[in-house]
Amino acid sequence: MKGAVAAINGQTLCFSNHEAMKWFTDNAVNWVLSNCPNADYMSMWSADKWRTALCRCEKCRTRDLNATDWCLLVHNDIWRKLKKRGWKGIFGWIAYHGSEEPPQKAELVENGRDMDMLYAPRPRKASKYGPFTNDHTISKFYRENLSAWNNYLEKQNYRGIRTVLEYYYDLLLLGRYTEGRAWLIPTHQNMQAEMRFYFEQGFDGFSNCDPPTSCVFPDPLNKWLYYRLLWDVNLDVAAARHDFFTHYYGPAGEVMEKVRTDVERLMHEPPSLAGVEQLQGLSVSVETTLEQIGNDELLRKRIGAMSLWVKYCSLCKESQYHVETTEVSDLGQAAEMAIRQLLTENKEFLIGNNFITQDDLDIVATNVVDYHIGLHDAMRRLWDKLTI
Repeated sequence: MKGAVAAINGQTLCFSNHEAMKWFTDNAVNWVLSNCPNADYMSMWSADKWRTALCRCEKCRTRDLNATDWCLLVHNDIWRKLKKRGWKGIFGWIAYHGSEEPPQKAELVENGRDMDMLYAPRPRKASKYGPFTNDHTISKFYRENLSAWNNYLEKQNYRGIRTVLEYYYDLLLLGRYTEGRAWLIPTHQNMQAEMRFYFEQGFDGFSNCDPPTSCVFPDPLNKWLYYRLLWDVNLDVAAARHDFFTHYYGPAGEVMEKVRTDVERLMHEPPSLAGVEQLQGLSVSVETTLEQIGNDELLRKRIGAMSLWVKYCSLCKESQYHVETTEVSDLGQAAEMAIRQLLTENKEFLIGNNFITQDDLDIVATNVVDYHIGLHDAMRRLWDKLTI
C-alpha cells in the first residue's frame, strides 16, 4: 500500500494515515457485504488483550486518543459505509479489555443509530467475587466503569441498544477455580442478582460466553435457570430449582436436590479434609439411590451423570485441599490424574448421552487438568528451593 504507515510499537495500523484507514474500513465493509449481507447484527471487537498497544507515531500521539476512541472512529467509518451501501443491520462495538474505558473524544455518528454497545466486564470473572452489586473492589470498579459509559451514552443522545456479554460457566476463564471448574460460578442467586441489576440499568439484551457451551453436566439446571431468568429476573429461584429436580429426577428428585445443594455449599467453602470426606459421602449416597431406582433407563442415566459429577467435585476439592492446606504436591497431582481418568473412562457415557461433547470434554479433562497440575508443579519447585 503505497505511502501507508504501519503501526509503530502497536498492534494496529496507523489510522492517522488516511490511506490505511480507507484500506481497513473498505475491506471490513466488503467482508460484511460478501459474507453476511442480510445479517441482522454484526459487531467489531478490539484486540483480545488487556491493554491495546496503539500506534505511537507522531501524528497518532498528537491526537491523544485512547484505545476506545480509535475503536469508535473506525467503527463509525465502517458504519457509514455499510449504511451508504444499503446494509440494514445493527453494527455493534465492544467495551472489553483494552476498549473498556469510555472514549475521551470520539462522538458516535448519528447518535449511535443502529448500533449496539456490547458490555463485557470479563475481569469480574462471572461473579467469582460475588454479584455485581456487592462491595468488592472489582464490583465497585465496574459499577463506576458502567456509570461512566452511561454518562457518555447520555451525552451522545444514544439511539442504539445495549447488550451484556457475561462469562457464566466459562471454563476457559473459570476452570482455574475449584468451584468454577465444577460449573458453579456464578451461583444461581448471584446470577439472578446480576441479571436484575443489568435489567435495572436499562440493558436491552443479554448474551453469554460460556465455553464449553454444549455442556449440561451433570444436568441442564444451570442453563435452564439462565433462560428462565432472561424472561423473569424476579423468578423465585428456590421454587424453580425444586420444580426442576421434581420433574427431571422424578422419584429421586428430593435426594438429588439435597445432594446438589450440599455439593454447591461444600465447593464454595474453604478446602478441608472434612469437606472432601463429606463430598465422598455424598457420592456414596447417589450410588445408593442409583441402585434403588429400578429399570427406568432414562432416570438411571440422569442419576448416573450426577454420580459422576459428585465424584468429579470431590476430586477437584481434594486437589484444592492439597494446594492450599497440605501443600503435598504428589497427592494433589494424583487427584488431578484421577479426574482425567474418571472423565476419560466415562466419555462414551457422557458424550453418547449428550451431557458433554468431545471438544468440551477435552477442555475439562485436558486444558483444565493441565492448569491444576501446573499449580502442583509450581508448589513442588517452590518447596525444592526452600529446602536447598
